[in-house]
Parts: sequence; C-alpha cells; structure tokens
Amino acid sequence: MYLSLEKASEKLNLSQSEILTYRALNEIYYSQKTDKYEIESILQKRTMIIPLEKLLNRAQKEEILELMKDYSKLKHTIFSRLQKGIEYKNSGINRIHREIAKDINSKFTNPIADSALSSSQGILKSTNSWKEKKINNLEDKILKIRTILTETNENKVHKNFFKGKKKQLKFLENRLADEQSRNYMKVHFGKKYLENQEEYRRNRMELFVEGSQSNKGNSMIRIQFNKNGERELKLFNYKIQGIKIPNSHKKTFTLTQFNRQSCRISFNKKGKLVLNIIYSYIKPLKNDKVSNGTIGIDIGPKEIAVAFVKKDGNPLKYKHYSIGNLLDKRTEETQRILSNILDEIIDDAYSEGFYHFTIENLNFSEKYKYRSKKLNRMLSKFPHQIFEDLMKSKTNRRGLKLKMVNPAFTSIIGIFKYSNRDNLNTSHNAKSKDLSAALVIGRRGLGFHERAVVSVRISGRIVSKAIKSLFDESEKDSSKFNSQLCKRKTNSNWNLWNKLNRNFTFKELTARLNEVLVREPIQGSL
Repeated sequence: MYLSLEKASEKLNLSQSEILTYRALNEIYYSQKTDKYEIESILQKRTMIIPLEKLLNRAQKEEILELMKDYSKLKHTIFSRLQKGIEYKNSGINRIHREIAKDINSKFTNPIADSALSSSQGILKSTNSWKEKKINNLEDKILKIRTILTETNENKVHKNFFKGKKKQLKFLENRLADEQSRNYMKVHFGKKYLENQEEYRRNRMELFVEGSQSNKGNSMIRIQFNKNGERELKLFNYKIQGIKIPNSHKKTFTLTQFNRQSCRISFNKKGKLVLNIIYSYIKPLKNDKVSNGTIGIDIGPKEIAVAFVKKDGNPLKYKHYSIGNLLDKRTEETQRILSNILDEIIDDAYSEGFYHFTIENLNFSEKYKYRSKKLNRMLSKFPHQIFEDLMKSKTNRRGLKLKMVNPAFTSIIGIFKYSNRDNLNTSHNAKSKDLSAALVIGRRGLGFHERAVVSVRISGRIVSKAIKSLFDESEKDSSKFNSQLCKRKTNSNWNLWNKLNRNFTFKELTARLNEVLVREPIQGSL
C-alpha cells in the first residue's frame, strides 16, 4: 500500500521527520516516480498467545466451541466447492460465501465469512502445491528405477533384483495414476463425528478472523481500551477485563499504532483454548549514541512535568504541559493529544542529546484507592495505560531506552528537597511538586538514592538538614521511629519522608528549621 508522506504519517502514527529518517536508512520502500511510501515495508508481524481457559466461564466456552465447530463446517463447505471449480467473489456484491455463513450460523458476520473464504483458498493453494510436489516426486522415482532396469546387465545381478525393481515400478506407476486421476487431496475439517478425537480437535478446530485495514483491527475479537483507558478483550459479545500482555510482547504490542490484530482461537498441545493474536508493529531504529543523561517524566491527571537530568543528577532544564482537558475526551482524541506532546518531548530530547527516558510505573487504582470519591472518579478517567503504551511504542521504534521506576514518595522528596533549591515555585507557572518530582524520577532512573535530607531557602540561603534532626525525642517515641519499617534499609528513608509530609507544611518546616539552626550550626547547602 503506497501512500503519500502525509497519509503515511497519519496511518502509521509517525511524524513526517521520523518517516524521512526511515527513508534515509533504507528501512522503508520509497517510489521516486509517485513520491509515495510503501507502509507495509516498515511493518513486522508477531503472534501473541493469550490463554483463555481462566478468562472464560463454562457457558462462554461452550458458545466458543460451538462457533468453532460451525466455522470448521463453513470452511469445509467453501473448500469443497472451490475444489469443484466454483469461484467466489472477494469484493463487490453477490458474495455467495456470506450467505452460506449465515445459513450455517446466524452469528457469523461478513468478516468471519471472508476469513473462512481466504483460509479455504489458502488451503486449496497449499494442497495443489503439495499435490504437484507429490506427483513430481513419484515421477522422479519411476524415472530412476527405469534407468536402473535399462542400464543394468541381467547376467551380473541376482534374478530377484530385477523382480523386486519391476514390482516397485508397478506400485509407483499405479500410485502416480491414482494421484493424477484425483482432482484434489483429502483435507480434514472439524466435523461433528470427529469430536471425540482429542488429537484431531487440537490440530484442526479453530475460529479465525482477519484484521481489517483500520487501526482497531477486526470488530469481533480484539484487545482494545475501555472507557477508563485500561486494556480489555472484546470476544464477540463479551468484554473481558484484566488482560495481561506477555513480557516478551510488551515492547512491540501497542494499541496506538498500525495494528490489524488478526485473531485465531484454537487448541494448544495440552488441549487448552488459546487466543493467537497476529499483530503488526513498526521496525525499531537502532541508536548507538551515548546519552547525556535521562529525561524524567511525571504525569498526573492534569499535567505532564518533564525534567532533563544530566549524568551527575543535576537538572539541565524543565518543561511543563497542561492536560486537564483530557479527562472529558474520547480515547482516540486522548491518544492524538498525548502522541503530539510526546513527539515534541522526544524531538527536544534528540536536540539536547538525551536518548534515555524514565517514567513512573503507574498504578493509580492502588495508590489512591481509599482517598475520596471525587479523586477516584477523576483518576479512573486518567489514561495512564494509553500514556505507558505510547511511551513504549515511540521509544522502541526510535531506538531510545525507557526505564520504569517505583513512584513512591517522588512528589514528597521533590517538594521538600529540590523545589526550593532550584527555585521551581517562582520560575515556573506549574506547581513546584510536579517539576521536582520529575527530577526525582530522573535521578532514580540514573541510579541515584535520595538521603533523608530536606532543603529550604532561608534569607536567600539554601539550608539542608537531616529529617531526624527536625523531630524532638517525644515526637520520635510517639511516631514509632524504631518500627520494623525503619529497621529495613530500603524502607527506612521512605518512612521518614512519609512522616515529614504528614507532620509539616512548608511554613511549619521553615519555622522548625529556624529553631534547629539556633541550637546547631549550618551544615551547608545541598
């Protein structure tokens, strides 16, 4: 499918500069005569297997099994007519195979009938090629035996040698005549009288639906986003939640780029129902350049904060994008807006020499589960899964590295330790905690560990103090400083940050620091 640069960019969800990069590297076919791009050349296909046994109940399994039987019957009916020379139209009106499909099962739609026709045509082509190979193989064997019989002297070999060769020649000639007289090879389909043969059931019964030209794939069986921006499996009239993508496919399978999603339901070797999803993904570009650092991204329901973090852990610059209007947008519109924002961030990263990205491992449902109904309603609309899939697809196909880190206390550490140091609350319109949290995410992606130290600007100077020095002995006893969480090295600092967030505001923290500075000298700036 050759398309112009603009249409190819829209179809593949790639910017025009990215397509030109693929063209410069000879990764996409380009026609100089028509000035168009072959989008199929940039795509690769993979097959992802998802078990269905635990996702379907008994009634759903029986319904799927009945559809598989009828689909096998439909394929057998179409295939037998193709063998007799009856032709079917793949386009236009009067498509007989669609009428046959509705007669066999009223639930069969036109895409299922078209899939059965293309599958039957493929089987017929395969059987004809196998028949031709079989006939050629028999003819070669017959020619060799005849050559041996004509060139061999009867006096120099045993008399039984010629007798055996003539008997073998006659058998092969009869077999060749039988194959030439037959118009087709025998092919078995899922008939009802073969239901009890378990081995046959595993190898032959299936239900296949081809993907359409649209980005969503076929409309009956596909993985899609629900209203909350989470993945779900649409299986005919059922919508199954909680679909998990196998780890080997997480980098390549996304729902926001060119993806036809042809689906096949069949039995695996153990006799279990599985869903095979054949999808397309864009070839990734190789990027061997050394990154100047990482880009930390903090995304919330209303804003995206970006921090360019150098290798030494210090920020180069900050950026902020408002996305509060996404909460009331449709999924397609949300994907488009987020895609444009991420394209701008990635282009800026290339210009600064940053080829590494760090984001939070988002899970808002667990993080804010018991806060408030209003917050839960807002977060349920936030498309964190769409953002994550977009980041994976865009970084993968442009050869960039993506790291996901634990989001615990990134906002708290940022606001108490870095917001005053970098003067974020006055130099930007955004809230300081968003940009400082992006800095902490970037530092965590580079492998830095945060000490339990706070930093506050007092009289134009940045003062740093350990969190423990801000609490007196009575507060330490009442707040269970010596709890089991504090005994674990990995969680002790997090427990202190959590206590600091619960006990102090910025004003209270500044006042407490002034009290501490009276008793103790300044340790210096952070």
